[in-house]
Amino acid sequence: MALKWSDIDFDKKTLRVTKTYYNPRNKTKEYQLLIPKTKGSIRTLKMDDGVMKVLKKHKEHQDDHIKIMKNEYTKLDFVFC
Repeated sequence: MALKWSDIDFDKKTLRVTKTYYNPRNKTKEYQLLIPKTKGSIRTLKMDDGVMKVLKKHKEHQDDHIKIMKNEYTKLDFVFC
């Protein structure tokens, strides 16, 4: 849930895990992005071509949706919004 587009490097085919999503009251605007519980949880993962292709397609779809929604869309860079 905390994954942002800035965490994905399409050229290097990597995904960086640097934060967790915390929302105990399940309120849309009351979430927090926290550091993971352990240092080992912060890591860079190598993605295969199939995963990168799906992520690129998802980004294109999201960008199209943002264009349609215009000012009604709050762009916070999340992959899963």
